[in-house]
Amino acid sequence: MDFDRVIRAGADRAEALIGKYLGLRPGNLDLAELNISALEGVSADFKRCALMIQDLAAAPPSRIAAKNMMILVNALDELVKVPRLRQPLMAMWELEESLSTGGLMFVRHALVILLTFLGVGFVSPVMHGVPMAISYTALIAGYASLALGLTHFKNPTAAFFIGCPLALVAGAGIMVLGNETLLMAALLLVSLGMLIKNAVTMVRSRTRPARHVDNGVPFVLDTDSNLFDDEGDPFMHNVAGTYPYAADD
Repeated sequence: MDFDRVIRAGADRAEALIGKYLGLRPGNLDLAELNISALEGVSADFKRCALMIQDLAAAPPSRIAAKNMMILVNALDELVKVPRLRQPLMAMWELEESLSTGGLMFVRHALVILLTFLGVGFVSPVMHGVPMAISYTALIAGYASLALGLTHFKNPTAAFFIGCPLALVAGAGIMVLGNETLLMAALLLVSLGMLIKNAVTMVRSRTRPARHVDNGVPFVLDTDSNLFDDEGDPFMHNVAGTYPYAADD
């Protein structure tokens, strides 16, 4: 296996990923000359991963270096999926990200769906006590869940600053017309749609095709136990599910 070719291909891919993430035109970025530590608006994990790729690209080619490069570039590919957003939108994106993982995602959506379902039954022009509390809680939960969900659209900034005002105006219009039940039903449908969207995203993210390292032997990033024998960097263990980073054998 040509380890030098693998390393150079990984460095080229990393260069393209970083350039696109930073909004640069293709060919306008030289990975070897990039001052990664000086970059603004990127995460600490992104900087660390990119610096490790720089080090590997400059290291002597070897089997371990080639494997590490592939793992690092794969991790970088995940890191560049995090949008570059201003606060407080970034904080909302991070909150939605934490709420959209594992069983917590289903609990969150189930709670919102339950509240909006109860809201459909309890909401009315004249409400007091428990029905009023449930209806207003459902309204707030539904809009909050929608606002968080909009931060995970393809263009989160546009989705949030266009979607939220439209949803608020539409909701206010429906309430002025005196049809609060329709508003709760709409929030219920939106919550169901967001649950389906998050479930599909979760399934897709867990379905990773096997890739070939050498000799035509496939491996899956998170399950291969023979990639690295030495103790590795905790960053790559956490981000990529493996132990990379050794420049030589």
